[in-house]
Amino acid sequence: MTHRIFLVEDHPVMREAYGHLLAVEPGLELCGESETAEEFLDVIDDSPCTLVVTDLSLPGMDGITLVGEIRARRPTLPVIVISAHEESGYQERAKRAGAQAYLVKGDMAEQLAPTIHRVMDQAAH
Repeated sequence: MTHRIFLVEDHPVMREAYGHLLAVEPGLELCGESETAEEFLDVIDDSPCTLVVTDLSLPGMDGITLVGEIRARRPTLPVIVISAHEESGYQERAKRAGAQAYLVKGDMAEQLAPTIHRVMDQAAH
């Protein structure tokens, strides 16, 4: 089964890097991307995504607020929050908002694909 990932990230270089990480991983496909939470919310109802990866720090609405909006509109859609912030308070806020996982950007190359697979396995059960 292919997992369709929607990426919400405001930095073009980071979007490209995540796209490359997903492209080489069997079973993962980047199905869309946006620079802001608001752009994603404009397409959420029509998006074929099965998981959202969102940055914590976005222009306008932040990633934690976006998680709450996703929970309200598509309650079963899994979300992974990514951030440069290692402080546990951010992770706790993301989890309370409804995120299934929180990743620090420095760990992205090693952790993104395994975390997506783990979250999707948990969502299937």
